Amino acid sequence: MAALNSSNLPVGELVNPNSIVMLGNEYSIAANDGKIYNSSNFGASWAKINDFIPPTLLSINKVNSNVLLVGGIGYYIGISTDGGNSWAEYVTPTSNDISLPNEYVRDLHFTDKNHGLIVSGDGRAFTYDSSRTPMWKACVLEVGGSLSTMNTGVGLYHIDMLNDNIGLITGKSNIYYTESGIEGPWKKVVNSSTTNYGFIGQMVDPDYGFVGGLSGKISVIERDPITNRLGITLKSTRVLNNNHVRAIHFVDRKRGYAVGSLDDLFVTRDGGDSWEPKGSILNGSPHIFVLGFFSSGKGYVGGYNGEFGFITDFSDYFSDRFYYDKLGRLVASQNAKQYNADEKTYSYTLYDELGRISEVGELLAATNQIESNYRKGLLEPVLFDAWISTASKNQISRTYYDLSLIHI
Repeated sequence: MAALNSSNLPVGELVNPNSIVMLGNEYSIAANDGKIYNSSNFGASWAKINDFIPPTLLSINKVNSNVLLVGGIGYYIGISTDGGNSWAEYVTPTSNDISLPNEYVRDLHFTDKNHGLIVSGDGRAFTYDSSRTPMWKACVLEVGGSLSTMNTGVGLYHIDMLNDNIGLITGKSNIYYTESGIEGPWKKVVNSSTTNYGFIGQMVDPDYGFVGGLSGKISVIERDPITNRLGITLKSTRVLNNNHVRAIHFVDRKRGYAVGSLDDLFVTRDGGDSWEPKGSILNGSPHIFVLGFFSSGKGYVGGYNGEFGFITDFSDYFSDRFYYDKLGRLVASQNAKQYNADEKTYSYTLYDELGRISEVGELLAATNQIESNYRKGLLEPVLFDAWISTASKNQISRTYYDLSLIHI
């Protein structure tokens, strides 16, 4: 693994995982001192794109190449609709909508300039719709009520939307998820009130995700096949030597990266069962706050005092993966060529009623990767059969036997 530092990023503190965003080859950064920077060449050079000085900023959201939003102290929200050339204060929540203290917009997610979601360090979350009155409303909870009560002890810090419907809000004492878009209703992740995580979360697919935070903990969020609800599983590992997990990025259910309060990067290839330290990557920076990937094996990190660098990791991209059913039979595999072509491409093997190989070939899954068919660490036959039946197949080879099953 290598980290290549950019010497051109102006000095400024990147204060949390939500303060950098990438779209195409462009990076945009909201710095602690209120300055906003943009790079259109993968971080080789940077330009300040705001002439005004807003309050302390903690979050940035890039809807498209033209529309950018930033959030900061005092529920401040700024918007640019011309790629950062000009800025204006957004339609920030006012006393007509909700009573606001001098708190931070910790993170924000807008689907377009007229619809969005914000979370704050006082434990509240609000959606915005320019076509309704009031425009700002507290997020609705599944059990009734809303995320409208101020409580700094249960601050909300991060939004992760897997798609237009599936998303997480990660908080210090509670984690919420939606399956119906930002308007909710938002459901509490089972067991999340005892985790004390707080900082970061990511859904890998609709049924599986990860959350991390205090004391170096990263745990799995998994859907219970009986209740159909997402919950924190017992798989929990202290990975950063009691240093807080500030950012995570999982490529799939198995391969993930984590950074924290110190300069070290950690990698897992088994879904968090074990973590490998990769050492210092930003010249001993006391804090790394941001982490992301723009392609397989290539990503970026950022931290205290304006450090920003790129990382590459192809250390195990050229090994095969094998998948077995509950009887221990090989049912699928994936090599580096298949993964790099499309992460949902696999070789597969089917068996007849006697356990003999009946068909082999290559498939391209129609939905998620094969890991989505696992429950409690085991490949679920019904889910696997449905998954493989909808896949497109090629290079098929079938085997026929002269012994009829009728004699069994």
